[in-house]
Amino acid sequence: PFEFFQKQATEPARGGATLRERRQFRLAWVYMTTGRPAAARSLLEELAAAAPEEVRYTQALLQCYLSLSELAEAGRLLEFLFRGPERFAWMYLYRGILRTA
Repeated sequence: PFEFFQKQATEPARGGATLRERRQFRLAWVYMTTGRPAAARSLLEELAAAAPEEVRYTQALLQCYLSLSELAEAGRLLEFLFRGPERFAWMYLYRGILRTA
């Protein structure tokens, strides 16, 4: 009877993320939006490392680094994103923020 739930927890959903990844991301986002970026950091680093193609993970991690004033880490992550195949408007915004910091 629990096979359905076990399958849901380990198989990717339509968006590509497993149930565990979605829960982890939601928890990290709760930490971020309630002013606890230090608690979110390890969750987001794990997600971004496991699925670098998931831009929302790397964007959230970038925001986390900035919230923690980890400017060097934020800069390295942003440069990694700019070496990728896609460009997003928010990447240029963060580049400007880092240049003025």
